Amino acid sequence: NMLIMWNHGGGAVYGFGYDENVDDYYAALTLDEMQQAIRNSGVKFEMIGFDACLMGGIETACAFYDMADYLIASEDFESGLGWE
Repeated sequence: NMLIMWNHGGGAVYGFGYDENVDDYYAALTLDEMQQAIRNSGVKFEMIGFDACLMGGIETACAFYDMADYLIASEDFESGLGWE
């Protein structure tokens, strides 16, 4: 099982999945919210990938360390086209 999340990332500060057309960065999912949702699913993933900017921090790795064997995330900005 793989979980790939594509959208806008803001790391530990702004979370994941905010809408660039709305000036409310707090509408994004926090790391805690994503962690709880994945934990509640009961699924152990082989890989969790963030096709999003700035999600490759230690905070993200710590949030998902026991939910997947691998975490793939960028510490920097990503192309708007996403992964191939």
